[in-house]
Amino acid sequence: MARVDGLPQYVPSLIISGYTPDFNVALTYSVAPSGVTFYNEGQANLIVRYIVFGVDFRAPTTGGVLVERRDNDGAQDFIQIKKPGTSDTAPLPNDILLDTRFPTLQIVAEGFIPLSSFTETLSGDELKLGNKAATINFTNSGFRPYLKYAVNFPGCILPPMFAQIYHYPDNSGSYNHRPTNQSCIAQVTDTSVKFYIAPGNPSTMVNTGSGTWDWGVQYPDIAGIRYYIFAIPK
Repeated sequence: MARVDGLPQYVPSLIISGYTPDFNVALTYSVAPSGVTFYNEGQANLIVRYIVFGVDFRAPTTGGVLVERRDNDGAQDFIQIKKPGTSDTAPLPNDILLDTRFPTLQIVAEGFIPLSSFTETLSGDELKLGNKAATINFTNSGFRPYLKYAVNFPGCILPPMFAQIYHYPDNSGSYNHRPTNQSCIAQVTDTSVKFYIAPGNPSTMVNTGSGTWDWGVQYPDIAGIRYYIFAIPK
């Protein structure tokens, strides 16, 4: 999750560019065995909220009897909770459910929001984000919320994407600066997540000549959203 300092947090990140490249936002990162490096190559001060997961594609180990394992790694004592039957002496990352050397993420809220539950109507500047919304509220006891979600379409599931219909100098009528019907974006605060969608909007628009715009190829509206809100300890 990344945002320009002083602006709200959106997922995916919402960084509206202007007509010229005077304001450049560029964030990249590299992953190494011992860490992650972020590179701010643009002109804006950015705030990044991130989680690093350990992924191990090896098969589970076998031969052990312990579920709770206590050991010392040469620097500190630690406790592991591991899957029954995995190695007691050399468990792999996928064997381990809990390790006291690493932070544990809590799920603050999770669920599925069908299209029919997007009942909040929007107006004004919010129409640049969508025409329907659904808000998930939660209690914050002092953590940093981290959002992961997927967008359900008829027949497939995709990561969230956001696109606005825009053309300059001609305009695209009432849909100018409006999101496409397959767009989804979420605003994250310390106590809520507000999901925006735009059912019924065009997927694409084409210039038919003389500044006249018409709908192009049309794709299905969003069917729902599957979300997880995690708590990063401060």
